[in-house]
Amino acid sequence: MAFDLLHPRSEAEVYLLYTPLAEAAVLIGMWLDRRIAGPRTGRPVGWSRAAGIAFYGQLALVLPATPLLALVAFHEAGLPSQKAMPEPPPGYTVLETGDGCGNGHGATWWRTLYLAGPPDISTATAADRIRPRQRCETNGWLLDRRDLCTEVTTDDTRIIYRVLLNGTDL
Repeated sequence: MAFDLLHPRSEAEVYLLYTPLAEAAVLIGMWLDRRIAGPRTGRPVGWSRAAGIAFYGQLALVLPATPLLALVAFHEAGLPSQKAMPEPPPGYTVLETGDGCGNGHGATWWRTLYLAGPPDISTATAADRIRPRQRCETNGWLLDRRDLCTEVTTDDTRIIYRVLLNGTDL
């Protein structure tokens, strides 16, 4: 994945790029100010001390978190978890399972259930009955904001129930 410094594509890229740059600029400014002003005779007090504590505290929190955010933001998509696969509705039987991957803007992985509907109805009608289960939602609530989607199709002989995990940008 390309990391364009001038045109970040996501909030994660903006955060990863500009937060460390802003902190480096402040540190360089503080270093230059100290070099120009000369050595201090006493300890900082009041607002100067509070600002220093706040800055260094924030620096201590953000710098270790930046690589973690980079790992989360720029990871490849993986197979959806087994828990994301639904149980087939009553009357439907699992013929086989599968998985695969494709590539678009970001990698997409999926798990597939091949189902047979109840014997007394056609495959198309059986697929229509479980189509309301189709949904698209985020995979995680904090870090993994990739889309986890389900889709129902048919190949005229069996129902294909697919759970997709899209590896698009944050």
